[in-house]
Order: sequence, then C-alpha cells, then structure tokens
Amino acid sequence: MKSEPLSQARLDALWASLHEAVADCAWEAAEGLLRRFLQLVPDSPLEVWDTLAYVLLMQGDYRACLSVLEPRRGDPARSFWLEHKLGDAHRGLNQLQAAEDCYRRSLEDGSDSPLTCRNLLQVLDGLDPALAVLEVKTWQETNQVPSAGAWEGARQAAALVPGLM
Repeated sequence: MKSEPLSQARLDALWASLHEAVADCAWEAAEGLLRRFLQLVPDSPLEVWDTLAYVLLMQGDYRACLSVLEPRRGDPARSFWLEHKLGDAHRGLNQLQAAEDCYRRSLEDGSDSPLTCRNLLQVLDGLDPALAVLEVKTWQETNQVPSAGAWEGARQAAALVPGLM
C-alpha cells in the first residue's frame, strides 16, 4: 500500500479536528490527534507542543506535561502560559517550590492572568500560610502588584484559601 503525500489541506483538517476535540474536552482524542500531527511534522512550532502540554495537563499527566515543556522554555515564541503550565504541572506533583518559581517566571514573562496570581498564592499557602499572607501584604504596602490581574487572582485565592485575606 502506497502512502499518500502529506498535504497542507490534510494537516489543516487534522489541526481543525484536534481543536474541536479540545473544545469538546475530549482530552484523549485531542492527545492522539496531536501526537499524530507531531509524527507528521516533528519540527512543529511551539504552539503544537504547547497545546499537547495543555491536553496532558488537563488529563493529570503532569510528568508528561513537564517533559513536553521543559525543552521549550527558551523558545523565543513562548508566552507566559508556558511557565504557568509548568507551574501547574509541578503543583500537580506537589512540587510546590518549583511551582512557585514557575509562577513567578510567568509573571516576569508578562502574565496578566488572575490565574497566575491565584495559583501562586495557593502554592505559597501550601508551603506556609504565612507566605501567602505576606505576599498580599507586600503588594498592599508597596503598591506594586505583579500583574494587572493580581487583585482578582488574590480574590479567587481568598475564596479557596481560608484566612488569606
């Protein structure tokens, strides 16, 4: 049996199918489609690898997520979400200090997502509840919040972490 040549239309159809699977939260199907895409285009751009990491994260496969993202940390096309996802994976593995470091790098990379600050505060609370309280007090006293979404993230964390606010 002769294999058909790889066409852009075929890749586009595969990409559309995997986006549909992600939108439907069909994580296993999305992972399979992504792995097939990467077989066909092993030198895929960061977006493909990042999407695979997200799908793995949503399935709770934290180690696989780390293995996908770690080699791409220095990619100039990365956004703050790369470090955020690494933080989520470390947090899922209860590696709280590594998670804190990743969330802080995500903020340095320009995260304005309330989720980054929320997750940072939750991790700090897990390390030592006083650290989370100190972080929020530092924001208040210095009037230097790490991102535009910091206070919303703090509100979300406060709802999940008793005694934070």
